[in-house]
Amino acid sequence: MSNKERRSHPIHILVMWFNWLKGFLIPLLILGLSGNIRRRFWLLALITGLAVIVGLLTSFLQWRRFTYRLDEDQLLVRKGVFTQEEKFISFSKIQSVNMEESLFHRIYRLCSLRIETAGGEKKGDAVLPAISLQEAERIRSVIYEKRSRQDGEAVEERGRECGEENVGPLPEQNREKQPPLLTLGPEAVLLHVSGKQLLYAAMTSGNIGLTFAFLGVIYQTFDKVIPEKWLGDVFQQITQSGFSVIALICLLLGGAAWFISLVLYSFKYWGFKVLKRGDEFVISYGLVNKHSLTFHPSRVQAVQIVEGVLRKPFGFASIQLAVINAKSNEKVILHPFIQIEHMPGFLQEVLPKYEWYPIEKKAPKQSFYYFVRFGILLSLVLAAVLIYFFPVYGWFAIALPVLDWFWAKAMQRGAGLSIRPGQLIARSRFLALKTTLVRRRNIQQLSVTKTIFQDRKGIANLKIGIKGGLASSEIEVDYLAKEDVQQAWDWFQKTAPIDRGPLL
Repeated sequence: MSNKERRSHPIHILVMWFNWLKGFLIPLLILGLSGNIRRRFWLLALITGLAVIVGLLTSFLQWRRFTYRLDEDQLLVRKGVFTQEEKFISFSKIQSVNMEESLFHRIYRLCSLRIETAGGEKKGDAVLPAISLQEAERIRSVIYEKRSRQDGEAVEERGRECGEENVGPLPEQNREKQPPLLTLGPEAVLLHVSGKQLLYAAMTSGNIGLTFAFLGVIYQTFDKVIPEKWLGDVFQQITQSGFSVIALICLLLGGAAWFISLVLYSFKYWGFKVLKRGDEFVISYGLVNKHSLTFHPSRVQAVQIVEGVLRKPFGFASIQLAVINAKSNEKVILHPFIQIEHMPGFLQEVLPKYEWYPIEKKAPKQSFYYFVRFGILLSLVLAAVLIYFFPVYGWFAIALPVLDWFWAKAMQRGAGLSIRPGQLIARSRFLALKTTLVRRRNIQQLSVTKTIFQDRKGIANLKIGIKGGLASSEIEVDYLAKEDVQQAWDWFQKTAPIDRGPLL
């Protein structure tokens, strides 16, 4: 294999240059609008010219000084203009090699290759920013081949150290702890989400967070351009309008937010596909920016089925994974829109170690007080405020405590868990109903909390700590029966290194 040092595609100079110029766009726009444009023309022209020249020169030097090389057992990356940085990454430490294609990359059939190791940087331990698709596949093949060979040699070495002529199969417990072999093999399509399915998923996703992020970027962009006095006048006119006008504005804003979230969700997950390549999963999606995530099934720490408020009445959900990788806070979508009745079969086909079964231990009746107490108090206060400020329409707010009662009842019915010899299923609800499947060997810690008043009512709270990228590294199931929590503690204690004795 050639040890020749290589560079990224020259088009990356333009990408870095455009990113450089974006940082000057807003200041130049503010400078141009803050006074007489004719007086400031030459100043703007001078600053713009310097930004263009300095940015282009810096981008060229960064591209020129960035090189990478594949050696026999490691990847070497050199970068830096004024300070040279060298990074050596052993193939045996690499956990995943992922490809990303922005719109600019796809025009020139390029991609960005992100190489990750355990406990590495969030952006990747090594990022090859602009290489051809063929070069990316070549690097992936070399890394996987070398990694597989190194793992095989390590197994043989352990066998020789133990005095064994032939290395037999490892015990099940030890085999699970070995680093997985990264191998290339025949590619099989496990899932391909059609445009119609994705549209339904976008309509029921309820992912307003994408809208808020999008609006936040727009606000930060034009915050300095729009006069504060104009914003203040608009806000004052709205607050002085009647309740019906405010309600109509809120309704229109809600509809606009839903439509924006629909478009952003469709763009983000367009062409969603799950492949099985050898022993690994490859998840790819994206219309403008195409993402490709590769991981071994042994890196999956938990499976979470999320039944959103808009999806549950129709019997649909999404499947998310907690996967150990560099982006430990990033959730991995395994299926964006699946019928609940088809979900057990899909899991059995894709992740057979994770078994779906009904919830057996549910929150007791006496726990309802803890689900409803804060919400009912807040809704009563809010209803009183609305009645005071809007005497005519505010009385409709009296329905808030009733709605909170139904909401608390739904949270109580959603809380529960089930226990099997090798797996625990925990279910909870705030808005969406979330059911998490965790293998016992993947649980990092299990903790139990309870107050004096909860103890008198026979109630306790369970927290399960895992690694990976679900919404939280801790899965909480609150206000369960104390004997059910004790059973979960005893189940987990069987693999604990220290005998902790009875808990409750």
